[in-house]
Amino acid sequence: KRDLLFAKEMGKRIAQRRKELGLTQEKAAERCGLSLQFFASVETGGKRAGRKPGQAGRGLEVSADQLLLGRVTDFDWHGISNA
Repeated sequence: KRDLLFAKEMGKRIAQRRKELGLTQEKAAERCGLSLQFFASVETGGKRAGRKPGQAGRGLEVSADQLLLGRVTDFDWHGISNA
């Protein structure tokens, strides 16, 4: 149950970020290097992103922690400042 809730919450964050960028699911999937089917399933909480949060984050111009946890961690800020 907890994994399902986590997947749904992460999917909501992905959908929100995609909409903030004004992207369709198709365009967002393309930017993330993911199939439309996989991207849509992750966005709706049907699939866990597995090892793909970093890939999705890069495509959506946000950190993996932001997608996974809903917040930027100190580690993210360090990485951002060194980029």
